[in-house]
This record gives sequence, C-alpha cells and structure tokens, in this order.
Amino acid sequence: MTTRWHVLDGVSERYLVLEGTGRAEVGESLVSDVGPGDIVLIPPGARQRIENTGDGDLVFLALCTPPFGQAAYRDAEP
Repeated sequence: MTTRWHVLDGVSERYLVLEGTGRAEVGESLVSDVGPGDIVLIPPGARQRIENTGDGDLVFLALCTPPFGQAAYRDAEP
C-alpha cells in the first residue's frame, strides 16, 4: 500500500516509524528506505508519499507543526 502523492501547505511534517519497513519519497529526489526508529523530515509544501515495502503493517506517526488541518492538504497525484 502507498499513500497518494500529496502536499501540506504551510505545515512541517515528520514521520516517526514505529513498526515495519517502507520507502518514503519527499520532493523530486529524496527516497529513503525506513524502519523502526527512523524519522523522515518533510518541509512545508514538499510533495510526499510513503509506501509499505514489508510483509506486515507499516506503523508510523505523522507529526505536524502547526497541527494538521484539512485546508492544508493538497492532492499531488500526476
């Protein structure tokens, strides 16, 4: 499973991976394989998505500053 490409306008986001393995993509060129304990930094306005690459669940927290509001979310699927 992969999240849709999306952007959060005016919101910094951090993914804190708790369980599983995945691949995080931020912007046009940053691709990172992630696992438990990893943190992915996502600046405001950066195109992003995360994919589960393991056999089990990918569990992560999405920490937003300022707090997430639906008005900040913008779909960025091609």
